[in-house]
Amino acid sequence: MPERSSALAIAGTGANTVRASLELWDANETSGTSRAVFSAFCEALEGGEDPSSGGPPQLVGLHRIGSGKTFGVVFGGQRFLSGADVHTQESKEAGAFEWFNNLFELTDPLNKKRRAGAQVHKPRPGA
Repeated sequence: MPERSSALAIAGTGANTVRASLELWDANETSGTSRAVFSAFCEALEGGEDPSSGGPPQLVGLHRIGSGKTFGVVFGGQRFLSGADVHTQESKEAGAFEWFNNLFELTDPLNKKRRAGAQVHKPRPGA
């Protein structure tokens, strides 16, 4: 098992774009963190270099004990859960999930901003 967070496999038509983004994130103090891996993936999607890749990222957590956990993602100013757009009328139910933005900051699903008291993560230098 790796001692640091890393991408275990990068495949598909956008693999080179994701690898390039991950190299940029790994070149600073966030190297080896989950937030660097997730932010690199989001950055690759936002860049649009691969026409076959796109849409919001889908985020789940796997733990040693218990079942997996689905997380919401605020991406491009919109809320997504398992890749599906969460509309305003569904926002109250969205509180049953933890939400993250593209910098892997805990996010309030109602106002789509970093949650009060959540750890601040800096964007990649030069991004």
